[in-house]
Amino acid sequence: MNAQNGTVPGDVNGDGVVNILDLTYVASHFGESFDPTQTPNPDVNGDSIVNILDLERIS
Repeated sequence: MNAQNGTVPGDVNGDGVVNILDLTYVASHFGESFDPTQTPNPDVNGDSIVNILDLERIS
């Protein structure tokens, strides 16, 4: 858990756990660009595009 904002890294859907639901959400947006302020944001690593690096962080 991130002590600063109470979030779990990789928990894209905000349910408090990192699981297949997060992985599926990120995979469904593979190749898309995202604004860092967009919620929920499948760009886990913050490089503005959803790619294999985001999937790797969750798996």
